[in-house]
Amino acid sequence: MKGFLIRFGNHLDAFLFWKDQFQLIDLIDVGHLFAAIIVII
Repeated sequence: MKGFLIRFGNHLDAFLFWKDQFQLIDLIDVGHLFAAIIVII
């Protein structure tokens, strides 16, 4: 479970980074974030 949480944290960091840098592809990053959440569940 700890590994999954770390993986989720990495996805979240990437999402926040891309959100700040490239507003035009927010939807793609949100998709990745949801995918990471699904992996945890």
